[in-house]
Amino acid sequence: MSCSIVRYQVHLGTVFEKAGKNRSKGDRNEKKFVLTIVASLVIVGCAPYIISEIRTQALPPKAPGCAIEIINEGKPYSDYLEGYEYIGTFMVKEREVTEKAKNVGCSWGADALVYNDLHTSTTTHSGQSRSFQGAQYDAMRKLSPGESPSNLKALGITDEKLKEKVSFDHDCPVENISIKKKREEQDSGDYILDVCGEEKRYTRTGTVYSEVKE
Repeated sequence: MSCSIVRYQVHLGTVFEKAGKNRSKGDRNEKKFVLTIVASLVIVGCAPYIISEIRTQALPPKAPGCAIEIINEGKPYSDYLEGYEYIGTFMVKEREVTEKAKNVGCSWGADALVYNDLHTSTTTHSGQSRSFQGAQYDAMRKLSPGESPSNLKALGITDEKLKEKVSFDHDCPVENISIKKKREEQDSGDYILDVCGEEKRYTRTGTVYSEVKE
């Protein structure tokens, strides 16, 4: 990783060399102190920006500075998933939304980032208290109208399967069934359908669809 702190390392090294020429052998402790400062500056200056990340799929990256929506946490998380597909999470130590965070989302191919300000405290087995302040971002891909998340398709959860179930329940041809609204997550889903001119509501638990009756 290239870091701007390298310029300071060169500068301090020069100071050390000059000091070596002009000082006696008794100045060794001062020389060691200078080297210690150089090492610690390099470690701190080159720390990675992302401290933790999980990616569920790899999308083509977008250019830095791409248009990306920032959604603040503050309402039921399921609301964010309507029309979006989750593609991963990353955590950083900076609590404010920055261009760095946005560019991470761009590099992941995301269309939106759900921002969550974190401030947590934990206690270790030895009784010591540790705290963390930072931010968590859930990267999301915007779905096209009528598109289902790709991870659901891999499980066999499709609009066609739902329509076949509804067609069997109500003896209505599949071509006369349309999905008016849906909210899908990996483990559950809610659906409102037009079934031969009548509105019906269905839910999904896992891969099992069932009708919601009034």
